[in-house]
Amino acid sequence: MGITNDIANSYSNRQINRQAMIKVVWIFLCILFIMLLSSCNIKDEGLSSNSLEDNAVIVHDNIIIFPEPNGLVEVKIDTMGANLPTTKEEGNLPVMLNFTSGGASLNTYGEIKVQGSSTALWPKKNWTLKFYSDEERSERLMLKIGDSVASEKWIAKAEWVDPTMLRNALSYRLWGEMVQSRVGFPQNEVDNAWLGQNNINDGMQTGAQGYPKSHPAQIKVNGEHYGISILLLGHEPRNFNINTDNPKHIYMEFDARGGNISESTDSTTSDAEEIKTWEKFSADGIGKWISGYHPKEKNFTDEQIRAIDELGEFINGTQSDFNKNFDKFLDKTNMIDMLLFLEMIYDYDAVAQDIEIVSYDLEKWYMLPWDKDTTFGMDWDQNGIIEESASSLLINYESEDPTQKPWYKTYHAFTSEVEARYAQLREGDIFTAHRLYEIAGDITSKIPNEMWQAERERWEEDNRPSLDETSTSQIISWFEKRLETLDEHFNYTP
Repeated sequence: MGITNDIANSYSNRQINRQAMIKVVWIFLCILFIMLLSSCNIKDEGLSSNSLEDNAVIVHDNIIIFPEPNGLVEVKIDTMGANLPTTKEEGNLPVMLNFTSGGASLNTYGEIKVQGSSTALWPKKNWTLKFYSDEERSERLMLKIGDSVASEKWIAKAEWVDPTMLRNALSYRLWGEMVQSRVGFPQNEVDNAWLGQNNINDGMQTGAQGYPKSHPAQIKVNGEHYGISILLLGHEPRNFNINTDNPKHIYMEFDARGGNISESTDSTTSDAEEIKTWEKFSADGIGKWISGYHPKEKNFTDEQIRAIDELGEFINGTQSDFNKNFDKFLDKTNMIDMLLFLEMIYDYDAVAQDIEIVSYDLEKWYMLPWDKDTTFGMDWDQNGIIEESASSLLINYESEDPTQKPWYKTYHAFTSEVEARYAQLREGDIFTAHRLYEIAGDITSKIPNEMWQAERERWEEDNRPSLDETSTSQIISWFEKRLETLDEHFNYTP
């Protein structure tokens, strides 16, 4: 009986120990699960101050750092039951934003706002995206995507008149390749801000490039496809290496639309209002045709105003004075490349509109590209491809057009150098249909056919323009014909 009792007691003890072990394991698993939930900080909406670090992003203060995307960027917008705004006047709509790039995601509080001027009238909207760390939407977050500067100014461009979604991105990437092909340094115009600065704070490369970074993206609203967009870095002074504490630094835009200055008329009729001319580039044009991104035009100093006026007098002066004083006011590499760039993509807007202008000493100025959705022959008025745009010169090289003054003068001051640079770009496989094909493929290959179909279905009832007039094939064919035209003009033999 003793042996039997011992066996029974031993068995009972093993059972108790097993049950105790199961309880311990169960408690451990529960604790582990609770810790996991706590670390993820799951909430009904938004995220807490420490959940940014759990989504494969790098966080520094209010800067969220994403890897360079190898595929699409995804932006999910939850309007929390509200209707999307349809006009800029409706202002900011509080939303929840989920942003994914390069496999890293951010889920946070946000706001969206209709962006653009004439583009704001399109059925498919451009969206300004604002990211916040708090529910009150008072603490802005800046996003750094790959090698871009950190910025709170990101825009999802709808590209309504360009259903290929290519023209903006193609233009900026083509300009980028032109910049990178330059011999010597600095290559980027904006690097002139830090060259010659020997202290660690001011003499470092920053990632600024002076034109927008661009990424193909899908926008979803309340779980549904809203549209394919091109995510662009907006008017960010950081991207132009503007030191906001330096009164010699200035970043502004020239847009000669509107107003009534004209050599041929002083009337205020609608015809006069449509004339774009570089006469508008003067101190009197500040606030009308010259907009300040830093500082704002209302905060321009007297020194900055005088410098702008002197630049205007130089541009609007004689050809001989332009030749004589060119190096004081402008940079030859920059101006020759901008001339060839505008001509290559047939950028009729940018001869006197959407021109970003920066200076770091209020003496020498650099002109840089912006807003390229109506390039490669596209009509801004939703009328498809401009007839004969591929075979027509953009600039009148025979006589000085008031709309084209700096480009005409640059060509005639440096004709041989313009032609040499054109030849270099042709032989360097930058101004070629082959290279354009590669750039376009890098953009469109990230978008699956099913998403293109969703895009067509989403906007089918809104009569999107140019669907039957433009495609990747059309752009490349247009470019091939454009090259023939410019080869002849710039005396290049392939």
